Amino acid sequence: MPARGASARGVDSAEMEARLVEKRSETTGEYYIMGRVPRVGVYSLTNRKITMKQAIVSAGGPEKELGDSRTYISVLRRNGEQENYVVENARFSDLLDGTQKDIYLKPNDIVRVTEAPMQTHPATAPSRTYSMAKARAIRPRVAPSAFRMTDS
Repeated sequence: MPARGASARGVDSAEMEARLVEKRSETTGEYYIMGRVPRVGVYSLTNRKITMKQAIVSAGGPEKELGDSRTYISVLRRNGEQENYVVENARFSDLLDGTQKDIYLKPNDIVRVTEAPMQTHPATAPSRTYSMAKARAIRPRVAPSAFRMTDS
C-alpha cells in the first residue's frame, strides 16, 4: 500500500498538483493578434490549445482585399526577457493547404498578420533570439519635449 499522500505510481499528491499547475500555465494566459485582421487585440487561452490558424480565423481572418497568398504570418514568442520568432513570414495560403506547419500558441505570443514579408528581428541582433534590454537599446528615443503642446 502506498504511503500517505502517495499514489500507486510513487508520485505524491503535492507533486501531482505541481505538474497540473505547470501544465495549466502552458495553456492559460493571453495571446495577441495585430495587423491586417478585422479584430486585432488580446485573446484568452483558457486551458485549451489554440493553433495559429484558429487564432487568425477567430480574429476574422486576413482582410479580404489581401487574399490568402498575399498575407504573411509571423509569431513572436515571448518568454520572460527573451523573444524569438517561431514562425517568420509564412504565407497564410501555405498554412491553409498544409505546406506551412501549424503551431500551438503559448501565453504572451504575438501573431502578426501583414501584407508583405517583414523584417522580424533587428539587423543588429546577433541571433534570432534577443533580449528585451537589447531591443530597448536599439529603439530610437524621442525627447519628451517633442510631445508638449504649445499655444500658437
